[in-house]
Amino acid sequence: MANNKMVECQTCGKPIAKSAKVCPHCGAKKSQFLENLLFIVVATIAMVFLATVTYKDPASTVKRKKAESTPVEQTTQKSSSKKEESAKEKESVEDEESAEEAPAYDGPTTLAIGETAEFNDVKLKVMSAGFSEDYATIKPEDGKRFLGVILWVDNSSQETVRIGNIEKRFEAHCDGELVRPDAQGNKCEDWDGYDRVDKAAAPGKILAGVICYQVPEDFNEFVLSISPDFWNNVKLDFEFTREQIL
Repeated sequence: MANNKMVECQTCGKPIAKSAKVCPHCGAKKSQFLENLLFIVVATIAMVFLATVTYKDPASTVKRKKAESTPVEQTTQKSSSKKEESAKEKESVEDEESAEEAPAYDGPTTLAIGETAEFNDVKLKVMSAGFSEDYATIKPEDGKRFLGVILWVDNSSQETVRIGNIEKRFEAHCDGELVRPDAQGNKCEDWDGYDRVDKAAAPGKILAGVICYQVPEDFNEFVLSISPDFWNNVKLDFEFTREQIL
């Protein structure tokens, strides 16, 4: 159109003023779509711009703070770091010295029934071993018997000692096969008067405890390996045959 102040009505097609909100010819309202779209676009651009301007990178903030720290603060931080490193080195050296100073067990590691291992004022031995005859209330599996091993601990040290958890500190093999402790067998009347082997022995006290296994009636050799809590890194093998306990 020649008149730039006029636009065409989208409903009837007749010319109307740009500023007119209602067509004087057909009464239709002028569309606000383009104006609303333009407003949304402008508002979005403005919000993105403000967010970009006001955003602060955390990493750059930390770097700036480090750069702005005073020489005194920097010296204090370096000093603290050096002290921590020095303390760690000292602890490491002390641990190594303690390990070197701690006496090592130099006694026998393979023993028979009745033989004693002694270290740090504590004595340990397998006092005896034997089959249970109590089958009235508790019975082993067919072809097997309950074998009870009596351990003896004499604590002459100044601290309470404990052999430790049965599952972790005891390992038994019968003719080369791994066997597990039998809690039911421990209840046999043959072992009345004996404590559990994982109980503690107070200073100056003696502990006599039993641990029971189910073994074949005609077994040949039994090996009980013990790594007691009170002797770090010491493993003792107590070995005996069927003939030795009959």
